[in-house]
Amino acid sequence: MGFLLTKLAYDSPRALLDLLPELSGISGDEEEDKRGLEIFAADALGNWGKKDPAAAVAWIRSHGAGFSGSLDEGVKQRILTGAASRDPGMAFGLLGEMEIKDRQKAIASIVRGANGAEGRTAALAALRAHLASGDGGGNKEILNAGIGQLAGKSFREGFGPASNWLENAGLGPGEMTTAGSRLEYYHTIGETGQWLGWLGQSLPPDKAGEPVSRIMKRWTEVDYRAAGEWLAAAPEGPARSASIRTYAGMISTHEPETAVKWAMLLPAGEERDDTLKQIHQNWPKDQTPARDAFARQHGLR
Repeated sequence: MGFLLTKLAYDSPRALLDLLPELSGISGDEEEDKRGLEIFAADALGNWGKKDPAAAVAWIRSHGAGFSGSLDEGVKQRILTGAASRDPGMAFGLLGEMEIKDRQKAIASIVRGANGAEGRTAALAALRAHLASGDGGGNKEILNAGIGQLAGKSFREGFGPASNWLENAGLGPGEMTTAGSRLEYYHTIGETGQWLGWLGQSLPPDKAGEPVSRIMKRWTEVDYRAAGEWLAAAPEGPARSASIRTYAGMISTHEPETAVKWAMLLPAGEERDDTLKQIHQNWPKDQTPARDAFARQHGLR
C-alpha cells in the first residue's frame, strides 16, 4: 500500500490528495493514520508544486485547512521553486499568502528555480521588485545573495552564454563585483584565460584582484605551464597584474629566478615590491648564495 501511494504521489498528486480522506482509519490508530496521511500529502503537494505550482496553490487555497500538518516549510519551498521556474513574480507573490517563516531561505529557493538566461533575468527583475515593495525590507544583502546565486547558475553554461547574460543583466558595478566573486576555477576549466580577462574588464579595477588571484592560484597548481602561456600573451590591465603577482609567488618556491623575471614586469611600486619580498621569503633554502644576491640587488633583508 505504501509503495502504491508513494508512486501515486509522484505520478498523479491531485488524485492522491483526493483519495487520502477516504483512507483515514485504515490502520485503526487515529494518530498513526494522521501522521501517515500528512506524509503522503506533503509528498504529493511537493511533487505537484514542482510540476504545476499554480494548480497546487489553487488546491491549497480550497483544501489546505484540512491538511495544515502537511504544509511544512519544506513543502512550501518546493512549491516556490516550481513556481519560480515558470513565473518568478508569482513565486514572490506567494511568500505572504503561504505564510513562509524563513523569507531569506524562500527567496533563495525562488532564485534557485530560475532556468536559462530568460529565467535568470525574470528572477532578478522579480527580486528587485519584491525588495523595492518593502516586503523584503529593501535588503541589499538579500539582493546580493540572489545575484550571486544567479551568477553561479550562469557560470555552468560556459563563458559565452554566462558572460553575455552578466553583461546584459543590468548589474551595477557593486553587483557585478558580487557576481564575479562567485566565479571559481572549476567553472572556468578550458576557458580560464577568457574568464580572467573578462574579470579584469568587467569588474572595477580595485575589485578584480581577489577573484583573479584566487582562480590563477588554482590554475597554476593544476597546470602552471598553461597558466604561464596565457600570462605571457595577456594584455596589460588589472587581470594581468593580479595574475603576475599570484603566478610569481606560486612558482617562486621552485623556480625563483623565473619568478623574479615575472615580478619585474609589474610597474615599479608597492605591488612589485611586495611580490619581490614574497619571492625572497619563498626562495629555496638550499640556494642561499643566489637568494642573498637577489636580496642585495633589490635592497631586501
